[in-house]
Amino acid sequence: MSGPGFDVILSLPEGSDRINVSRKILEIVAKYGLGAIFGVTMIRSLYDKEAQLLDELARESSSPIIFTVNSNPLATDINDTFEHQLNPWRGSQPAEAPFLKFVGEMLSLPDVGHALVVVWDNMEPSRHMPRYEMGIEGFLSWVRDFYQTQLSKSGKGGANGIFRVSK
Repeated sequence: MSGPGFDVILSLPEGSDRINVSRKILEIVAKYGLGAIFGVTMIRSLYDKEAQLLDELARESSSPIIFTVNSNPLATDINDTFEHQLNPWRGSQPAEAPFLKFVGEMLSLPDVGHALVVVWDNMEPSRHMPRYEMGIEGFLSWVRDFYQTQLSKSGKGGANGIFRVSK
């Protein structure tokens, strides 16, 4: 993986149709031209340490759907999307990033109880990353300001972390 990782564990209420929710996620992913890899087994085939962390975190959620979001259907990380949409030093306007709309739509799906999102860059993801709890708007602000946070919290985890996002 060359750039930031954006891993998602959605917690669904009991009785939710996991296949239907997965299809809705794929529709949103496609709508924004992104890619996704579903399931820890598939993620493990690319990045074992990432998959180990997601296995551990999935135990904190009921009926979890686990996936990693990528810059396009052929990518294995979210680097290009972050660089082109969120990096103000490359001339982007983060507040207008389509990626933020994607994240908002995904987290607002009716069957999503809460989400655990792992955002990491230039490190090996682990349970020792900083943990945060916030609502959807707070998380969208964090993602929007990813690059500024990386600088301002340099040496303290940067913008990396495990986020519990609730409605």
